[in-house]
Amino acid sequence: MPQFDFYSFSTQVFYVLLGFTFFHFYVLNFIVVSYSQVLKLRQKLFNTYLNENSTNNSINSLYDSFISSIFNNFK
Repeated sequence: MPQFDFYSFSTQVFYVLLGFTFFHFYVLNFIVVSYSQVLKLRQKLFNTYLNENSTNNSINSLYDSFISSIFNNFK
């Protein structure tokens, strides 16, 4: 049976592990980082909204704090 041949089986295992390693590092370095940035921004906006809502400030100040938090996040 060719799928249990030692020579072809070892190369298949090697390339599967190599592919999984590259996929793992890609997910860690790009996907997880982008999700964490989005979650941080959402948490900042939520906290800003709660603070602005509790002090009953105007909508303009809420909008200004929203824009400043967006620009501060990407520095």
